[in-house]
Amino acid sequence: MLSCDEKGKTIAAEEAKPVVEAEPIKVLYVTYEKGRWHDTTAQKSIFAEIAKANGWEADIMTGSLQEMTKKLAESPNFGEGYDVIAYNLCFADCKDLRVPYNIMAQTKQKGIPALLIHGSLHSYWDTFKANANNGVRIPGTADHVYAKKEVFDKWTKENPELEFPSWALFTGISSTGHGARQPLKVKVIKPDHVLAKGVNDYETTPVAELYNNYINGKHSPESTEVIEGQHGNSKATVLWDYPVGDSKVISFTLGHSNDEWKQVDFQKVIVNSVQHLAELKRSAK
Repeated sequence: MLSCDEKGKTIAAEEAKPVVEAEPIKVLYVTYEKGRWHDTTAQKSIFAEIAKANGWEADIMTGSLQEMTKKLAESPNFGEGYDVIAYNLCFADCKDLRVPYNIMAQTKQKGIPALLIHGSLHSYWDTFKANANNGVRIPGTADHVYAKKEVFDKWTKENPELEFPSWALFTGISSTGHGARQPLKVKVIKPDHVLAKGVNDYETTPVAELYNNYINGKHSPESTEVIEGQHGNSKATVLWDYPVGDSKVISFTLGHSNDEWKQVDFQKVIVNSVQHLAELKRSAK
């Protein structure tokens, strides 16, 4: 005999309902080609392989440095329809601050979480790397963080109604340089964190870069530090997350060389990050 609930529906019938599979994660991968310091074309292909292996629907937004600067500056809704945006850029000297403004707006205003990979953390330095002699303090950042005065003045004059797009307010922990290119030891410092699931302590391939923490975890207490890298006596956080608006940004500073991108634990971080951010986005709906 089939058991029934109080509404007369059989439990067996309820259990027999077909399971509706979740729609594939929709991720936009933003890069540019050809990178001066990185083989962004090969890394784009590796990301596409990771996406395919995990059943994601991945679109690639790419072009030359000049083309991508123009696209990102003039496309305020470029992330619309995606669960996650992954950036692999290196725009350290970008002078058109519409680019970081539009990138930040996808997450802060539109609720699309972001994954920043390697050179994306070395971007828009004029918005946070200046000093007291030539800079302007930006509210919400650490005491030693300044935007370049001429850049700040130009933005506020042209966009008086808009917030100044300090990249440090998007990344939390931030970088302004790196050490020698050599292998580094990678250590999980928060093993229970979702981003560290299945990730082992490991050593990178020979050509890797340890980005500094110009703004570190103590300066950015809202950042959650997950993985640390070490070159000799130099240590720095290489994976962390940071709340932005009602969403989140994950930053992963490794990935200089193509061989790094092929390492199992590197790819596991990418997979964990995209899946976690997609779940965050969908749960917010």
